[in-house]
Amino acid sequence: PLLVQALKDEDVKVRQNAATALWTCDGADAELAIPALIEALGDEDYAVRDNTVCALGAIGPKAASVVPELVKLLDDPEPFIRWRVLEAIGRIGPGAEAAVPDLVEILGRPGLDRCGAARTVGEIGPAAHEAVSVLLELLEDDEPSLRVAAAEALWRINEHPSAIPTLI
Repeated sequence: PLLVQALKDEDVKVRQNAATALWTCDGADAELAIPALIEALGDEDYAVRDNTVCALGAIGPKAASVVPELVKLLDDPEPFIRWRVLEAIGRIGPGAEAAVPDLVEILGRPGLDRCGAARTVGEIGPAAHEAVSVLLELLEDDEPSLRVAAAEALWRINEHPSAIPTLI
């Protein structure tokens, strides 16, 4: 409860450290902080947002209810925040299927976030089946790391045979 209260402190360092501390909490205690962490996602400070996203990702599947709020940060102006959001959604895993349409959109446009989005849909697994057609196209991309991420995701989603040559 004190950490939840500290997320609203006037001092940015206190908010940053509270989010960091919640990032390292385990179990039910961390789950109790979810409403306050959702609110902290809108903090003006980059480090507070970053630590908050990491805290939500660390909660894992029990934080599935926050996926719509995390998706809003996929357009954050800070590339590192976007990367952390993709990582957090991936840690939530199969319960994060609400993010799949937004992830498919990222996969279909040029940019650095595509590799992370491919890994994330792979972590979501079979619930991300709507990403398969775009992932198949990415197997032909010029970027080797994107091809590998797409192949890994295809395998995790449905053990798609088209992934095998790239994985080999």
